[in-house]
Amino acid sequence: METNTPPFNEKRFLLCLLSIFSDKYGDERRFLDRYTFNAIEPDHYQALWEIYNSSDTSRKKFIYEWFKEAEVRGFVKVHQNHFYKLTDEGYDLAIKYKHRVKSFIKNHLVMSVTVGTTLVASLINLLAALIRSQC
Repeated sequence: METNTPPFNEKRFLLCLLSIFSDKYGDERRFLDRYTFNAIEPDHYQALWEIYNSSDTSRKKFIYEWFKEAEVRGFVKVHQNHFYKLTDEGYDLAIKYKHRVKSFIKNHLVMSVTVGTTLVASLINLLAALIRSQC
């Protein structure tokens, strides 16, 4: 990476791609293979560039480099030349970034239920102890 290239921010980049994708298809995962991101199209790179709050004029170069980095990490795949598609891994990670608590509960359901049950049981015991101390 060149020194003057803004650093790749995985979370922001994926959330931006998810936002662009969701504007067209909502949360319909089945359309992942239909939608292509153009790494040099003004609408896309402008939306991506805004997340970095910079006024540098070589935006296209940076956006293209960010897509290449995302490709190396497995978040996007090349469709043609400068066209990319979001992969299942990229989509899943973007959803996790967007819905942190929901994803945690979904991925750790047994632990979440155990903690929730323990918390409820502790509150019941606390209330019962308070009631006994009042009598």
